[in-house]
Amino acid sequence: MGAKSSSHSFEHQDDRVEPSSAQRRQQTRPRFLPLSYATTKPFHKFSFKRKRSSRDKVKPFKEMLDGWTFEELNKLIAEFKTLQSLRMLRDDADSARPSTSTLGEQLLEHASNYGNLTITFKRTNFEVKAIRCYISNRSDVIARLAAEPTSELIELQPPEGTSHEQIKTFFDFLYTDIWSGDQSIKEKLSQWLGCSRSRKRDLMRIKTKGATEGDIRLCIARNGQNVEEAHSSIRCHSSILSARSPFLHSLLSKGQDDRLVLDESLLPAAFLSALVHFLYTDELDLGLIEDYEPSQSSLSQAKAIVSGKYPEGILLGTTHFYHIAKFFQLDKLAQLCEDTILASLNADSCVMILNWAIEGGNQFVYAKAQRFLEEEFSRIATSHQLFDIPFESMKAATKSLFIQATEVEILECAIRWGEHEMIKRMEEREPNVVCETAHSISRRGVKRADLDGAELKEILAPLTENIRTQYVLPPFHQTLNSAYKRGILERVSALCDPQNERDARKKSPVEIHPDIDWFEPGQTVPGPRCFTPYYETALSKLDELLHKEPRNSLAQLQAKSDNEFPLKLRITNNMKLLLSNEIFDEVSDKIRESLAREDATYGIRSFPRYFHRQAAVKYITQRILRENDISSECICVELLDRECSESLPDLLDNKEA
Repeated sequence: MGAKSSSHSFEHQDDRVEPSSAQRRQQTRPRFLPLSYATTKPFHKFSFKRKRSSRDKVKPFKEMLDGWTFEELNKLIAEFKTLQSLRMLRDDADSARPSTSTLGEQLLEHASNYGNLTITFKRTNFEVKAIRCYISNRSDVIARLAAEPTSELIELQPPEGTSHEQIKTFFDFLYTDIWSGDQSIKEKLSQWLGCSRSRKRDLMRIKTKGATEGDIRLCIARNGQNVEEAHSSIRCHSSILSARSPFLHSLLSKGQDDRLVLDESLLPAAFLSALVHFLYTDELDLGLIEDYEPSQSSLSQAKAIVSGKYPEGILLGTTHFYHIAKFFQLDKLAQLCEDTILASLNADSCVMILNWAIEGGNQFVYAKAQRFLEEEFSRIATSHQLFDIPFESMKAATKSLFIQATEVEILECAIRWGEHEMIKRMEEREPNVVCETAHSISRRGVKRADLDGAELKEILAPLTENIRTQYVLPPFHQTLNSAYKRGILERVSALCDPQNERDARKKSPVEIHPDIDWFEPGQTVPGPRCFTPYYETALSKLDELLHKEPRNSLAQLQAKSDNEFPLKLRITNNMKLLLSNEIFDEVSDKIRESLAREDATYGIRSFPRYFHRQAAVKYITQRILRENDISSECICVELLDRECSESLPDLLDNKEA
């Protein structure tokens, strides 16, 4: 069942939690000097290749599988395969966010409602509203007819053989650059209006002309400055600003003069060029952000100083640009900033991005960064970044079904994180007289014996309640025993724990398999985590058994379970004052349709356990709600199951930043 621990005994480890000043000194003696004294073997013939850590992680699991039958192993693999399907549903939910309007769609809508140029057609009552500065740069014919700035009406002779619908569709194409009709009609109308250039090229022409011919000047002024003293300004078209940003539209609709002055606290001058470039092109060009220096009181700057290094300027500038985009109600720009932030996601920046996403309430970036943390947990947990992980992320990681770490690693990292958190509290309580002296905690370090067990247990309680002790390998690992001894974990029999209940199992203790939690967990418990090395090892063991007993094993493998469970949902509107019945019914239909579609793909109704079926429903619901920009608190979705009449406890990570 188990294997001996390969770790060193705690008696031989230094009991110091944080290094003292003496321990921080670098060792000047060569590491391999004693080895050269102890042997006559040529030094260059030694192999210093580090063993793969995954081998040590998998070894106890592989030894546990040695005594298993084919049926038990097959059940475990079915559990892992179900978790793989859930991971894909989870990834779809994390990638979901509301759709945004493009530049062309916003300009087209603004032209329909606030167009400053009317185009009529001879011998018809048909007319088209347009934005003068835009359409005159897209069409050479219209540019000649609308040369007079005061002209608000022009008349065109439509070509023969074209309908009003085709002309209207072509004008829509000039804005959106999307054409789904006959290409010959498009070429004919392009020649008629003189539209020979690409939209991207015309957009740059409009931006360039706006810098000299624009009807409004966008100015940035510091606190207390007069309008005339604005130190940064760009001339542009008011119709473009109004079409892109509801905030700017509300300011421009008040009928101000030819200047729109914004305070630098709202829009720093360094971001002005990049913002105007986006308004004209729908593109994020970080190279246009001028020398950006954040405020010295910035929280991100302070965290960077504490961690010992400054964050990358581009990343920090993008996070600031995101808040500017949200303030000006530029959803497309905000999503481009999110994509740029996530493109810089790595082991060094992960924790900083997590903290930023939690503080700013960015659920999309938080979900992506949290998944990266779980995928790279073993690597990040061995660095100083572990102690900067926010509590919300640490709790979500210990609860996750898909964290790529063994249960022992999760327990060890949780304890180290809790000890460091307690030391920070001790330093905060330390008298000022002792601070910065040789007797301070930061100088002399702290031993585990100095830590208050009750306080440490209180700090770790939200994390240790997510530790699945029945999946610790080997079962009597010294880290687990030490946690019991220190009172961090409580000894609870797996058979008495309500979260480890069995499905009406009436077996004597002798008949119960010691590893039954792995291949036959209860209906409403999480079960083993989806640790990829374990899954690959189980598949390898299955192939080994198939080679040994091909007939019997193959017959059992081909025996498919016919168990299918109904997928009946109960959807409740928890916020009837905020969510109308019409929207609620529309979202409910989308959830049911999506569940039926994903069931056809992953076979959700054939998932063997209620926990997994309910998890699938939750991930699908999360995706639909995020796509429609609806809070998860507004709608409650429950799976009604014939096997489990009780609702599922909150064992899934549904945290939203």
